[in-house]
Amino acid sequence: MRFRVLGGLQACAAAGEPVRLGAAKHRVLLAILLLEANKPVHTGRIMAALWPDRPPRSAAAVLRTYVSALRHSLGLATTGGRPALVSERGGYRLRVEPQEVDLLVFADLCRRGRAARAAAESVAAERLLRAALDLWRGEPLHDVPLDGEWLARLDELTELRLAAVEDWAEAALATGRQHDVATELRATVTAHPLRERLCEHWMLALYRAGRQADALAAYQRLRAEMVAELGVEPGPALARLQRRILDADPALRPPTGRTLPVVPRQLPLDVAEFTGRRKETDRLTRVLSGATGTVAVVVIEGPGGIGKSALAVHVGHRLADRFPDGQLYVDLQGAGPAPLTPMAVFGPVLRALGMSGDEIPDGVAEASAAFRALTADARLLVVLDNAAGAAQVRPLLPAGAGCAVLVTSRGVLGTLAGATHLRLDVLAPQESLALLGKLVGAERVSAEPAGVRNLADLCGHLPLALRIAAARLAARPSWPASALAARLGDATRRLDELQYADLGVRASFQVSYQSLVDSVDTAMYPLLSVLDGPDVSLPVAARLLDRDERRAEAVLERLVDAQLLETPAPHRYRLHDLLRLFARELAEERYTPAERAAATGRAVDLYTETAWGTFRLLRPGDTRERMRAGRGFASAHAALTWLEAERANLVAAVGQADELSISLAQALFGFLQVHSHWHDLIAVNRTALTVACRLTDLAAQAQACCDLAVAYDAQGRYEHAIRHLTEGLRIFRVLADRRGQGACLNGLGVVYDSQQRYPEAMACLEESLAVRAEMGDRRGQALSLNNLGVVHKRMARLDEALRCYERALDLAGVIGDHRLEAGLLTNVGEIHERQGRDVDALSCHERSMRLFHRLGDRQGQALNLGNRSRLYQRRGDYRRARVCLEECLAIQRAVGDRRGQAECLQQLGSLLHQLGDHTEARARWRDALTIFAELRLPTDELRVLLG
Repeated sequence: MRFRVLGGLQACAAAGEPVRLGAAKHRVLLAILLLEANKPVHTGRIMAALWPDRPPRSAAAVLRTYVSALRHSLGLATTGGRPALVSERGGYRLRVEPQEVDLLVFADLCRRGRAARAAAESVAAERLLRAALDLWRGEPLHDVPLDGEWLARLDELTELRLAAVEDWAEAALATGRQHDVATELRATVTAHPLRERLCEHWMLALYRAGRQADALAAYQRLRAEMVAELGVEPGPALARLQRRILDADPALRPPTGRTLPVVPRQLPLDVAEFTGRRKETDRLTRVLSGATGTVAVVVIEGPGGIGKSALAVHVGHRLADRFPDGQLYVDLQGAGPAPLTPMAVFGPVLRALGMSGDEIPDGVAEASAAFRALTADARLLVVLDNAAGAAQVRPLLPAGAGCAVLVTSRGVLGTLAGATHLRLDVLAPQESLALLGKLVGAERVSAEPAGVRNLADLCGHLPLALRIAAARLAARPSWPASALAARLGDATRRLDELQYADLGVRASFQVSYQSLVDSVDTAMYPLLSVLDGPDVSLPVAARLLDRDERRAEAVLERLVDAQLLETPAPHRYRLHDLLRLFARELAEERYTPAERAAATGRAVDLYTETAWGTFRLLRPGDTRERMRAGRGFASAHAALTWLEAERANLVAAVGQADELSISLAQALFGFLQVHSHWHDLIAVNRTALTVACRLTDLAAQAQACCDLAVAYDAQGRYEHAIRHLTEGLRIFRVLADRRGQGACLNGLGVVYDSQQRYPEAMACLEESLAVRAEMGDRRGQALSLNNLGVVHKRMARLDEALRCYERALDLAGVIGDHRLEAGLLTNVGEIHERQGRDVDALSCHERSMRLFHRLGDRQGQALNLGNRSRLYQRRGDYRRARVCLEECLAIQRAVGDRRGQAECLQQLGSLLHQLGDHTEARARWRDALTIFAELRLPTDELRVLLG
């Protein structure tokens, strides 16, 4: 988290996105905590800021809710990490690292800048103070209503900024930057006409810039202001400076600022359509401008076509005025077959710096020494584009602390000591659209936004691909973007389409691939593309490549270093969309269809084995016929962690698994249900049903129907659920499969209960219980008993419901199913609540919530929160009741449970109505009414409430 107070109040997440700060008083609270960052602020001072006139009687309680809201919205609740908002000594303290608040960064940069100035290091001082001033975005906290002592504090901040401006001007004048000072101080002097030191620096800058008359006029204006406002003359320092300017004192002449005999200006033209990369540009600017005592070296790394060179040149132009001794640019040709040697670079570089040909040494060491000697006192920017490796770059580094080096490379130059590394990723979607707008015209983008978005997606947001697509569109002004997008939509032709003149995505990738031919088993690379999932773990990659994990990892890491593969986390790897197409082309050239299918089968088989290993932990006692031996996990939490990390890959694998798709889909049922991934559950079981029908596997067809119905019921699509359960029941009866019949009857009972068809629900569930008892299926009996208890509860038969739950709890304990146990405890707690046994009810809810959290069961957590809210309302604790309902609603929306949302909205509306917030209550009831009507459920009660 990053906080900004030097301008409007802002909080930004780690990725840079701004965080919504909420109400005005939340902003006041955050502002004063930031102004006193890392110091305790007494509640009295806080309340005086929040309520300047008079705090309400409930101020302390309200303050606690504000603190809680800030902790929640900004992620400040943790006590072990930073930042954190903690209670301390009768107040609160916002604990942050210095780099997390712009005010603290500003203070540190000013301190370092003044220390550098005191040590006569004017170049470093100017850079540091400039970086400090660049943090300001306007008047501090101008959008926060502060009063009293805090207004005085803001005045202090303004004074600190003015002092920093004066210090910067002094350092900049010492380095010969009088033109910059003359320009930048004008507005500040106008706003603060009585600051003598500020005016002194401005007068000297004007004089050194050849504007003697303006310098003298500035003195006269200051004198007139001081006499009129204060009745005094300017101080002796300003008077002396005026006399020296009148006398044209030679000592006032500017320092030359030049250490090289020749000033090279070698940067290529800046890209006119350069777009986006704001965070990267700002970071490079800070690093290259803020170093002191050493050469700043930054390496921009990334795959071909990502825009490394464009960014380097753009930043080089942006920083050109900070390097008055010039800018060197060298294309090291490291992406090609013959990278330049350092000696081949030194000839033109040393000549560009004024050395004659016969003075240039013959050896690399001597030439490097000569280069360092020339640049020892220089302020020079060196851009080394397309580096092959660290060994190529090291001899080319200058020596002067006023120099900076910007390197680009397709490889990872991890052994380049002291370098800052910036890995460049693809453009953000909005940046891609902005780039296309600049290249083909904003009117074409605005005329067909959906087509342009699709085009950018198909280009993988890779700058090279976007430029090629834009060039093709520009050459075809009558084409809509959707026409080119349609051509790119054919994955087998996409790389052919991304070719224009001398630019080609395939050619760019081929260069990186060919550079590895002699150093790695490149035959493995194409096989990484055969799976449809977004990434692969190391064990899956090893199975895919048919290698042991150690050998596979060595190859994968080498591919990562070559930017042909990404590693988002240790032991995980992924291909960019366009690199995947490139690798698939290679796979089709190198491997037969049978070999590719065999590789896919090896990986899918590992997924299937491991998924069954998780199933046993998530659904102990389940008697599915397709249970297989699989990889073991230490706990259900470990199993769920693996499943969540691999979810997208597992869902994709079902589509590639052919006959294994049935087994894999069934193995995933427990996980997808526990984590409420209903769309995925539907997708994998539709695939399984299609394969089962093709294979005429009746048992698999019936099971897929049964599993599909669970997801449809959760989404409120009851007709679909009943249709699939009825078909599954029919097939299981044909097969004389009593276990399957019991499952389908249980499912029908649940759906009928959702539709409030209680007699039909009761009949199905009682028949299901009988079938499962006959089969000795203890887990199945527990499920049917639980659902019977729910129906009894809805019909106000509380004693019958409690007996069902308690019998089910006994069975759940025997089979060790903690998820089922958690759901049953929640239900038992609700019965205790209705019977007036609040202490027993709360105990049950707390036990069940611990289990639901451990299992990551979001639907269970939502059910628990709804029940706890009712309990809190009964006890008059309306604040906790509302918090529970808000959290419950957020979960129901996240998991897509429409009926759950409607019931929660109805409860929340009733609570708000009880608290007197009638407008908000009616809004919640209307939302609930809409969902109930959509699900074709009774709405009479809500219509009465709404009048």
